[in-house]
Amino acid sequence: LPLLNILTVKSIITDFYTVVISGGFYSVDIFFFMSAFLGAYLMIQKFEGKKMLNFPMIYFHRFYRLVPTILLFLSFILTFYIYLGYGPVWNAVNPALIEPCQKYWWTTVLFINNVYPPPGIKKCHNVLWYLANDMQFFIVLPFLILAYINRRVIGYAVTIFLLVGNIVCTFTVSEVGKHNMTILNGRDATYIYHVPYTRVGAYLVGVLFGMFYFEYQKSLTNPEFKSLIGSMLYHKIHDSRVVRWSLYVVTSAVMIFLICIPFTETRYIPERTWGQVL
Repeated sequence: LPLLNILTVKSIITDFYTVVISGGFYSVDIFFFMSAFLGAYLMIQKFEGKKMLNFPMIYFHRFYRLVPTILLFLSFILTFYIYLGYGPVWNAVNPALIEPCQKYWWTTVLFINNVYPPPGIKKCHNVLWYLANDMQFFIVLPFLILAYINRRVIGYAVTIFLLVGNIVCTFTVSEVGKHNMTILNGRDATYIYHVPYTRVGAYLVGVLFGMFYFEYQKSLTNPEFKSLIGSMLYHKIHDSRVVRWSLYVVTSAVMIFLICIPFTETRYIPERTWGQVL
């Protein structure tokens, strides 16, 4: 899009219908939530009743599932990618995409490309920041699960403590750095959008609901679990149509609000109305 009509980019961003695009950034948080929810639920299910987790195998399994594919992708980018197109625009733009990978490919393999190289320096395929965050969050996940399977209250407490810390951290970074609410009207996304300490919130919520869902599933066959938080929560939602529809309405309203509110900034590019904490 910017390569074809770069002079109209500003007018596109300031158009109200662009909120659909800017709201799409929240879909990343859905992926973080799903990753954490499934990871927490399946890990608790597998290690229930044990006092210790097999940390080396957990990390090795994750590493060997991701790294070969990443290496194959990087090999393609560094060799054949440049030959997929032609023309003045292609030759002018694509070397700028390939050169960072020649220098910093190793940061992608080590899953640190979301924090290094520092802001202002082009990274190897910027979109790979998601994988780095997801891996960094996953490194913490087994410790939360270990706390949970040994003492549920500690598992809850540590996860909630980290979640509150994430909210405070995001607010602080946003206000101190004067970051805009959306990266469509802000500075380098590396400062706040790509870094783990401001993006881990959705992942931690997923961990909590993974714990709750495990308790709900166990309560269906084991009465001892019926008095636990997750069991009562899911049973209340499952058994009450009023609760379900109330949640549908409230969550839909919140979602629409968060998708539309960036327009208060994007309609006038220089303005900063809200912080990234939203």
